[in-house]
This record gives sequence, C-alpha cells and structure tokens, in this order.
Amino acid sequence: MRSRAPWLFLLVVGTLIPAGPLAWAAAPSDSVFEAPRLDLPVLERAVLRQNPSLAAMRSSWESMEARASAAGGWENPHLEGMIAPGSLGRSAVDPGWSVELTQPVPLFGPRAAMARAGRALARSSREDYRAMRLETLRMTRELYFQLYLAARSVEVQRELTGLIEQVRRVALQKYAAGTV
Repeated sequence: MRSRAPWLFLLVVGTLIPAGPLAWAAAPSDSVFEAPRLDLPVLERAVLRQNPSLAAMRSSWESMEARASAAGGWENPHLEGMIAPGSLGRSAVDPGWSVELTQPVPLFGPRAAMARAGRALARSSREDYRAMRLETLRMTRELYFQLYLAARSVEVQRELTGLIEQVRRVALQKYAAGTV
C-alpha cells in the first residue's frame, strides 16, 4: 500500500536511523526521545501535538464556532451625524445639525437561518478536523508498524545469518574430521 504522506514516513524513519531500529537517542526536550524504544502512544501524541495542519484546522474550527454564535445577531447599528457649519456662531439662525441612528431589522427569521448555517459550518469544520486527526493517527500507526516490520526483518536476517554461519562451521568440522 502506497503511503499518502511521505513526510510523516521521513519524520519517523529519519529520526530513527541514526539511533538504530526502534531505538532513540536521548533528547530531554521531548518525551518521545526519553524512552529507549519507540512507544506507539507516545509517538501518536507527539505527532498530534507537532502537526501544523492539525493546529491550523483546530484554529479554523474554533473561529467558526465563535462566528457561529455571532451569525444570528443583529447587524451593527449605523450612527450618522451632520452639522451645518454656516449656521454655527450666527445669531440670525439656529445651529443646524442632525443625528441619525439606523438599525436593520430583518423580518421572517433570516437571523435564525444565518445562525443555523453558522452552526452547520462550525460542525463541518469540527468534523473535518476530526477526520484529519484520525487520518494522521492511521498513517502514524501504519508507518510505525511498517518500521516495526522492517526492524523485525533485520533481526530475523541476523538470526538466519548466525544459523548459516553455524551450519558452515559444523560442515567444515565434519569435513575436516572426514565424517562427510
């Protein structure tokens, strides 16, 4: 199965190669590096914590929720003031001025519809975040077990190499003893 996130594979494998399969060099700044062996739950937490796409999606979701609560509110009122400068300081006329306050009042429920639409967008954004989080966890687990399989294959190869060397030594001893 071809991985859709080569950057995650490179992150996991690139940090493991210098220290050997499933082993980590000590780096006190992150709990992932404190264990002598790679632990899946610790790796998952580190990937979720350090993934910038997830952080951006979470911020988007939180801002959508904040906008959803304001979506059904009344529009901002408009205050307008005017002064007739020629009438100021004259005794023949009263000073000319006017102040106007306007507030749009929607009829027949568009505010409720806008609030519902805002909440629906916030839910959609939340579900997008959750889907991306689950996909990131799935890819992390898949790569973890691919790495485990590769490390286990190396161990099996070493064991087989040892067994073949042992068989070779026994064969040479039998040949030298003349029993073959």
